[in-house]
Amino acid sequence: MKNSSKAGRLPIEITDKMIQKAQRLSELGLNEKQISESLGISYSTFQRNKEYFEESLKKGKSLLRERITTKLLEKV
Repeated sequence: MKNSSKAGRLPIEITDKMIQKAQRLSELGLNEKQISESLGISYSTFQRNKEYFEESLKKGKSLLRERITTKLLEKV
């Protein structure tokens, strides 16, 4: 008799805490692979669940650009 349950790991639950951490790491300039490692998930899992992180990554990158632009303008 075959076991009908799937083998392997349980699905990863993407939490609000993970999404917030991804934004903070994006603000620091980390790339997606580095962010996935910091979250404790594989890059492929990160890519499969990217829809959950998309907005926070955009916001983090935007804040990083804003901060860099401000620093550059202060030097002018």
